[in-house]
Amino acid sequence: MSFVSLLPSPFRRGRRLGGEGVIVIAVALAGTAAQGQQASDEALRDTYLSAEAAFRDQRLREAAEGYAKLAELTPGTAEVHAKLGLIHYLQGRFEEAVPSLRKALELKPSLPSVKPLLAVSLSGAGRHSEAVPDLEAGFADPSNGDLRRLIGLELQRSYVALDWTDQAARVVGELGKAYPDDPEVLYHVGRFHADMATAAMQKLLEVAPESVWGHQASGDALESLGNHALAIVEYRKALEKQPNQPGVHYSIGMAIQSSAGAAGDDEDAMEAFRQELRVDPSNALAAYELGEILRKRAHLEEARMYFLQAVDSRPEFGLGRIGLGRVLRELERPDQARPHLEKAVEVAPENEVARYQLALVYRALGDIGAAEREMGEFQRLQDEAK
Repeated sequence: MSFVSLLPSPFRRGRRLGGEGVIVIAVALAGTAAQGQQASDEALRDTYLSAEAAFRDQRLREAAEGYAKLAELTPGTAEVHAKLGLIHYLQGRFEEAVPSLRKALELKPSLPSVKPLLAVSLSGAGRHSEAVPDLEAGFADPSNGDLRRLIGLELQRSYVALDWTDQAARVVGELGKAYPDDPEVLYHVGRFHADMATAAMQKLLEVAPESVWGHQASGDALESLGNHALAIVEYRKALEKQPNQPGVHYSIGMAIQSSAGAAGDDEDAMEAFRQELRVDPSNALAAYELGEILRKRAHLEEARMYFLQAVDSRPEFGLGRIGLGRVLRELERPDQARPHLEKAVEVAPENEVARYQLALVYRALGDIGAAEREMGEFQRLQDEAK
């Protein structure tokens, strides 16, 4: 007789197993140690039951000791070696998991899930070149179900460790498509792209620090650290190299706006955004920022022109649509504002401002039912944000 042990729920979010989905590693356990034995085998059965109880209760050290003893008592039982390898894996003792899992496969190559678990353990132990072949096979096999997610994360990790960037990028892309709402996958996808971007910027600063691109990269880095004054210095150095470099005037304007409290900031920022639009009239972000400053100053007609420029350049630009719809409403043109705010809600349904402004426009147009619906959505978003 044999038993099938499913990973207990407390382990479903354990080390390297994380994620919201239920990840189950099935390992067949030998039942001969538990039932149908003669009196002389009572110690073997008791050891098995004690080890299983420890495993279910997450007492992994005791479970490992129990299964290690079982492996000595029944060295030819593949399932016992497999379970011992699984326990070592859950303990984060990846190097110790490897020989147990290999022994299990040697005794019974058909054991389910053991081969990918061995590959994942090899990756965890830093033995990436050994891990990759079976990780690749496991990731390509849809029958691995939820386990495929874990395999993919470890495959990407091994590729990165081996500096196989193209292969890692491919796996990251596949993981993002297969698990678009998984927080752990999203973290690793974002982290991979951020690391690649950082590496590229570091390389740029090594090979061409005094180039226009080098100064622009330095400015971006300083801006991300909140050092707006030094960022502006770097951006101006970039303009000395190339006065018509797209994006640099916009970055200067944003850095100026981030320097709160300085007199004349709005004027200086507006001039930077205007300079950007002279260089690149299609820069929707610069047009939007100009429109927002002018809207806050109640220069509504001039603001409308810049918001219109923004949405003409980028029709799917939600913030631009909100800005344009808002000033049109304030200019008492709700019929013109409506399509822009409806488009804003379409492209950004979770934007509170879009919902609120659209509710005001519907009310101005006399569509009370639609106004109440949008105001209800606005209130829901506000409640969720609390």
